[in-house]
Amino acid sequence: MDLSERVNRMSESSRIRLVIVDDHPIVLEGLRNMALCAPGIELVGVYSSGEAVLTVLRKKAVDVVLVDLRMRSMNGIELLKRLRVLCPHARGLVLSSYELEEEIFQAVSAGAVGFMGKDALPSEILKGIETIASGGQVFPAHLLKSIERRRLKKSLTPCERDVLELVAKGLTNKEIANILSVSQFTVRNQLRSLSTKLEATDRTEVARVAIEQGIIIL
Repeated sequence: MDLSERVNRMSESSRIRLVIVDDHPIVLEGLRNMALCAPGIELVGVYSSGEAVLTVLRKKAVDVVLVDLRMRSMNGIELLKRLRVLCPHARGLVLSSYELEEEIFQAVSAGAVGFMGKDALPSEILKGIETIASGGQVFPAHLLKSIERRRLKKSLTPCERDVLELVAKGLTNKEIANILSVSQFTVRNQLRSLSTKLEATDRTEVARVAIEQGIIIL
């Protein structure tokens, strides 16, 4: 093998292996042309359904899956869930016309590491693909704050939520322990855990951060 062949092979191996899934033919064709024109991308394939791409992923290695959320058969969220099991190395980037917080959070819970609107420029989409392939995540700033808040809220145990709400109402550890029928020692432990999760230094800051981030509503 001569030098030029070795360089070409190295170049090919460093390219991002991309799969595109969207059930809108015009959108799919536009994304396909975008990917084919990008020297840093190896387009593994374009598919109009989740079922079709899952069959392919059993046989081929993929780095990034660019997926629409709302598809007629298997939707993007279900595809992401199956992708996480079938091909955990592949990273999901959602491309959607809709920006509903609950839908996006479900996609993140299913394994998506990025979200972009379909009105994004080709250069922005390609940059997003590169960022995700290198281990990063891509979300609009306002969505990222919301996602982090939802993640944090979901990570709280039922007992931590109860303690948090009572702390925010100004109750003492003794009063909280009596209401929840637990020991003051348990309340102190829950407060330590809450301080760590909310990155707060004391009970007052725990309550403030929780209220400011919308984790609890008084």
